[in-house]
Amino acid sequence: MAGQDDAVRGDAGAELVAALICARGAVPHELVEFVERAGDTYGSGRFGFGTYGQGYWAWRSYANLKQGYADRNAWYAARVAQFPIAIVAVTAHEWMKRQRELGSSEL
Repeated sequence: MAGQDDAVRGDAGAELVAALICARGAVPHELVEFVERAGDTYGSGRFGFGTYGQGYWAWRSYANLKQGYADRNAWYAARVAQFPIAIVAVTAHEWMKRQRELGSSEL
């Protein structure tokens, strides 16, 4: 996996996708809920989304405690955790669309 991490290191979109794939891979092995309702009910949320009285759904913190996942855990913490679901999903989708090897015309 170190070679894969080296291949994506430094590309924010690639790091985000690698972090999501790592977290998703843990789901069959752990009971993990990746989202939570965030923001407060007395104004806009952490990222300024929502209007008075509304929050938003955000990615929860997550870390894979197995050896060899330090980079992906750091990327998840920096690029996924606590961010609104829509922003992370759009960012990942935009990165994947630019990847020829993924058949980007079909995304």
